[in-house]
Amino acid sequence: MLRAKKILLIIMTMAVLFGCQTSLQRLRNAEPVISEFHIYLAREYLDFSEAEAENYDWKDSFRFSRKGLKVSQGINSGPEDLSFWSITSDVKPVLEQARSSLLKVLTPRAVIDYPKESARAQFLFDCWVEQQEENWQDSHIIYCREEFYSVMDKLSGIVAQNIEEERAAVAMQAARDVEFARQEVSTHIKSRRSKGPATKLKTDIVYFKFDSYLLSDAGKRQIVDVAVRLQKVSDYNIMLNSYSDKPGGEKYNIMLSKKRAIVVKKNLIKEGVDREKIMIFAFGENDQRVATKGDGKERENRVTEIVAEFY
Repeated sequence: MLRAKKILLIIMTMAVLFGCQTSLQRLRNAEPVISEFHIYLAREYLDFSEAEAENYDWKDSFRFSRKGLKVSQGINSGPEDLSFWSITSDVKPVLEQARSSLLKVLTPRAVIDYPKESARAQFLFDCWVEQQEENWQDSHIIYCREEFYSVMDKLSGIVAQNIEEERAAVAMQAARDVEFARQEVSTHIKSRRSKGPATKLKTDIVYFKFDSYLLSDAGKRQIVDVAVRLQKVSDYNIMLNSYSDKPGGEKYNIMLSKKRAIVVKKNLIKEGVDREKIMIFAFGENDQRVATKGDGKERENRVTEIVAEFY
């Protein structure tokens, strides 16, 4: 029985060794063409796999050579999942926090603009995890950990700067959108005046729930009422002025108010209103109907106004 167990152990060891050598050889010959990030990351895993093989750690060499091979094919599973590793309870929370921080900085823009640093950060985290599980080569643990934090400091600064730049760009674009909408309204009003003054102006307000662009039953009934009134006039024009309240950010709220206007427009058309006579103006949070402080919620800003001009 004992002899059979030894033979089985030898067979299993040889299988792992053969698999490791095969996978490692394939990784050596792989030519990543996906992106610079994949190229750098595959090289990091190749070097690490070879180092583990030289130290007779066939299991981890096989693990990371296979991971590197997938990366070379454009498949990145991301930083190691700690649930697959036996990490001591005193260190695991630190690694969990490090992994969470890493995922935050590995943004699509960071991976494209800083592929080498992004690849290096992911590899060093995996290196730290692997060495921490072994937990006997303190110098290796310290190297992977300290190098990881060094690269992370650089990436975190870059990402923070990019976020500020993106916020500024969003704010600038939102201001442009509002100004464009105002100009469109002005141009539109002037063109309508050429037909003579409107004999009647009617505004209906469709309310939406917080962070939603779905029509309520009351909103649907309002739209039907508007369509019925329009059937009784010879000419008309519709402006949909759509808003949102503060929570969510400028870019998000512009899109949310636009979606609200679009769903109102679609339902008006469904009820027989001429699509060519409907104009949409999405103001988001930038031109509120009711002023609010901070990120306060306000029902009167979660609306789309149906402004109907009858001629």
